[in-house]
Amino acid sequence: MTTHADLTALATLPTTTLAVSRRAQDTSDGGAAIVTVENTGRSLAFQVHLKLVDPASGDEVLPVFWDDNYFALVPGEKRDVRVALPRQARAASLAVDAEAWNVSRKRY
Repeated sequence: MTTHADLTALATLPTTTLAVSRRAQDTSDGGAAIVTVENTGRSLAFQVHLKLVDPASGDEVLPVFWDDNYFALVPGEKRDVRVALPRQARAASLAVDAEAWNVSRKRY
C-alpha cells in the first residue's frame, strides 16, 4: 500500500438516531437474543456497534457471538442481529449498548 484512503469526510456525517429492541431466544445449547436496530434518523448510521451489558454493573458480557456488528443503516432501515450468549447469561436480564460513528452511545 502506498497511500491510505482519505476518510476525513466521515467527520462531517450528520448525526442520526437509532431505535433498539431485543427479545430473548431459548436454544438447546444455551441462550441467544435477537436485537432489532432501526435507523430512525434522516442520515446514514455508519459503523453501528452493539454490546450486551449487565445493566447493574455496566460490564460487557463476554464471550458473545454476534451474527453482524459494525454495519451501516440507511434512514428507515431495520436489521435483526442474533447474538449467542454464554450458557450462564440470561438474555432477558441484559441490556444493549448501541452506538455508531455519528450516534452517541445509548443503553436500551
